[in-house]
Amino acid sequence: NKRVTLLKCENTDLYYIRLRPMFDLELSASETPPERPAVYRLSYNGAVQNIGSTNDLKRRLKEKEFEAIPFDQVEYSSDGCDTEEKLLDNEHYHVERYKLENNGKLPPHNHQSVKRRSS
Repeated sequence: NKRVTLLKCENTDLYYIRLRPMFDLELSASETPPERPAVYRLSYNGAVQNIGSTNDLKRRLKEKEFEAIPFDQVEYSSDGCDTEEKLLDNEHYHVERYKLENNGKLPPHNHQSVKRRSS
């Protein structure tokens, strides 16, 4: 299921590979999350509960606690998340990847698929 797609830039005629943030950072329960844009994955006992994106990870995790979403692990990445469009695109990628690996089902606390913006 690992495939690399070669894309061609219309402006330069050069080929490139799109890289995605892959949840390369992790927070323990005692750590304070950063106030930065990120795509994130919340898990509880090893099971993914929610995948999302935010312009402020610290605020969003407080919201998830208020919503009583159980999680004991936060994985996130801020790489490639410098615009709202990129945040949503990366969130969409990870939600769709989860669905492919889980018979089309969303994580339990994702109530709908991410809507991508039309260009």
